[in-house]
Amino acid sequence: MKTKILILFLVLTCASAFAPQSQSKSTRIESILQAQKGKNESWGKIAVAAVMSAVILSSPMPSYADGQTKEFKLPPIDFKDKSRCTLSSSAIGQANAARDKLYDLRECKLSGEKAAGFDLSGVIMT
Repeated sequence: MKTKILILFLVLTCASAFAPQSQSKSTRIESILQAQKGKNESWGKIAVAAVMSAVILSSPMPSYADGQTKEFKLPPIDFKDKSRCTLSSSAIGQANAARDKLYDLRECKLSGEKAAGFDLSGVIMT
């Protein structure tokens, strides 16, 4: 997909760079200056296309949730904490996971619980 977009961008840029320009009646000197200006603009468009191509092709590839993080380890579950399996919101009321400790709901029986009104950002629920 990225390659198709890049090729389309290059074709459109290069096509407009080399497209013939309409000229009005002018003197020989003006026509020479306009031709030189047109060449410079063409090279400018080609340079922009080359820079854009380099940026697009050198950008980092997306990371997919397909097992690339097989060495990622979660912290152990704290079974001693009695308030661990209760739904709670962060102290400041914003959904930015600002909590005083890890919000871990792994292996909690929360079926039938209503989570409306609680922010679940930063929660571990595997």
